[in-house]
Amino acid sequence: MNEILILVVVAFASGLLFPAFYAIIGAPALVPDQRAGIGAQFVKTMQITKPGMIFRAYGKWLCERQNAWEQDNDKGRFHIVKKPERYLSLTLETSYGRDGHGMISIPKEGYFGVDLFPGESAILKYTRVKDYTGLPINQDSPVNEEKQLMFEPMYPDWDRSKMPISIYKALGICGLCTTFWILVFNITVCISFGLFSASIFWLIGPAYGIAAWASTLYEA
Repeated sequence: MNEILILVVVAFASGLLFPAFYAIIGAPALVPDQRAGIGAQFVKTMQITKPGMIFRAYGKWLCERQNAWEQDNDKGRFHIVKKPERYLSLTLETSYGRDGHGMISIPKEGYFGVDLFPGESAILKYTRVKDYTGLPINQDSPVNEEKQLMFEPMYPDWDRSKMPISIYKALGICGLCTTFWILVFNITVCISFGLFSASIFWLIGPAYGIAAWASTLYEA
């Protein structure tokens, strides 16, 4: 009975440690992404909100890696448009008013591609030029006609729920994940000091529930 009581105390204390840990790494949180221009209010990025904390470098690293993870694994951001047969100039415009310079890539042959923010759309404006023979490509259209094309999702059936779980969330960003690792660490230390036997480890489930509840008692 005493072992179970100690386990409960350790679990509760582990949950209370999370807000402190969360604060000293800079309190990572989703904030408006200024790179999205006028769309920043709709687009969030992970950053530390307490830059003066002692382990802020670790928190900043977690945020950077999580942002890169999101960009690499969110296939819904990739948009493509069929490459015009002949064109004189290209202009990329987005619904968030971003400068399109350098945003065009070629994800596959015969297409232009662009990486957009969530909720953002884009159009490709170009000038259609005449054939090398001097004849227009389309006899029904004037020479050097101004045209535009709408970018479409490269993976139209993409579902964000299919994204793999980020390991960086478990290393400090996700509150419940971090609480779990703090709990496991503390229980392991207590076992090594003989406060209770390793056989009680099967109570890790209820103990985690206590720790998770304790972590919600105070804000980071």
